[in-house]
Amino acid sequence: AIAAIDENNNVYCSTANRVLKISANGQQLWQGHTDNANFGVPVIKGDFVYVGGGQLWALKVSDGHSIWGKTYNPGILDPRGQFTSPVVNDNGTLFAVCGRRNFAFSADGAIIYQADSLELQGEWLSTTPVRDVDMPLLLQNGLCVYCFKDSLRAGRSDNGRLAWAFKGDDNGSPGPPASVGNDVFVVCGRSVY
Repeated sequence: AIAAIDENNNVYCSTANRVLKISANGQQLWQGHTDNANFGVPVIKGDFVYVGGGQLWALKVSDGHSIWGKTYNPGILDPRGQFTSPVVNDNGTLFAVCGRRNFAFSADGAIIYQADSLELQGEWLSTTPVRDVDMPLLLQNGLCVYCFKDSLRAGRSDNGRLAWAFKGDDNGSPGPPASVGNDVFVVCGRSVY
């Protein structure tokens, strides 16, 4: 199970096809059901908890009831169709990747955009899926940084278009990135960038 903690020290766990809310003293407060496996870290924002997996789900923080779920079938190139955990900005916009397509959703689940623009020039699409368990980073300048299996890629939050990409070196794939302001840090092989 992968967990997140809210300001009241309640723990939100995503596992199999459910999300659990557990109090700081270990009491289960609710169990929210989803129709598919959840792989990502739950993200708590306001009155909602969001979780990625076979679908992107929004559940009520108060009782775990499902508000909406979004599915995307990327087709033959990547039939898994797993959403990353989203990142949510201060306006409530959610950013996530499914297959090789990046999405922005409003808090009510409406699609703001979906784009294939994180692909690199001349790259064969099926070679570099996004890692399902890595949550995107949202930088202060509005770029969303996604961790692919072979690279980090930043997309513009207003339209999803590729802003930059970092391939690292031959000693390994980039790990999950961290940021301070607009600076991004990542371990790749034995090097820190």
